[in-house]
Amino acid sequence: MKQNKNYWFKEKNFGWGWTPCTWQGWLTLFVFVGLTTLSVMYLIPYIWWFLFINLSLYALFIAICYKKGPKPRWRFK
Repeated sequence: MKQNKNYWFKEKNFGWGWTPCTWQGWLTLFVFVGLTTLSVMYLIPYIWWFLFINLSLYALFIAICYKKGPKPRWRFK
């Protein structure tokens, strides 16, 4: 399958979802993991803030993947 040059993420070979394919995609993934790690380190005692921040991070990350990647679908090779 030929990928669009503007995609930051490509389809996974098996299953549903994306994987980074450019430096922008990798940077987005590393920032997401870093912010999630910081929230675990500092916000666990404040459970409601922790849940709000993490749900917001996940929603933002999935929105970026939808915008900068192909339409997701189940793949079985």
